[in-house]
Amino acid sequence: SEILSYWDGPLWVPEIVSREAIKMDGKLISYEGLTILPLEASELPEFVDLAKELDDGEAATLCLAFSRRATPATDDNKAIRVWKSKTSATILGTAELLHSWSHSQRALEVALAIQSIESKARFTLARKHPLYDWWNSAKTA
Repeated sequence: SEILSYWDGPLWVPEIVSREAIKMDGKLISYEGLTILPLEASELPEFVDLAKELDDGEAATLCLAFSRRATPATDDNKAIRVWKSKTSATILGTAELLHSWSHSQRALEVALAIQSIESKARFTLARKHPLYDWWNSAKTA
């Protein structure tokens, strides 16, 4: 949740995604700046269209971002491809959020965060990712 506080913009989570409890070390992660949003009736056609290609959570995330001109955050490769096929607007993932947060942290804190993400979330950053070199050097600090 501390990492989320470094994002300079609104933080929304689709209602459908909020039902999936996000936990770290068995504790529910919460952040007071996070707003849970239901899809509006006018957004449902876009959601249904996106849900033909993506799971409901990713479809709702992209739908809200398209509709409300927001920046989505996801690590789902298919969702990223769909987003990039429809717009040139920014899309964020774990690496971008952590990189932003890292500028105000000690190297050891960043390394521990990356190691925790990799082990607990079973997350691996793709070699082709623009922050791959930063990620690998930061996790060994």
